[in-house]
Amino acid sequence: MTRSLALLFSFLLGGALATLCVRGPAHAAAQLPASAPGSHRWEQFCSYRTQSGAGSPQAMLKQTNDDLMNYGKQGWELVTGAGSGSVFVYCFRRSVE
Repeated sequence: MTRSLALLFSFLLGGALATLCVRGPAHAAAQLPASAPGSHRWEQFCSYRTQSGAGSPQAMLKQTNDDLMNYGKQGWELVTGAGSGSVFVYCFRRSVE
């Protein structure tokens, strides 16, 4: 259990640090070198949900599905999800043009 929590917190910390390093589309063109032909740039972020804040597992599932649908409508693509106990992390990406 302790190992699982350590792994989850490491994942959360990595996601938080990655979020701080991500630059929005307006900054990407000005500060990053041109992409090589055929390569692609992505914007990314991670979100988390705890079961305790949602109430029942069914309520958490509905809230999570609603969130995933909203992120999808904004152009975000679900890349991965991980969970341990009552904490679940979802990471997304979308194309930077």
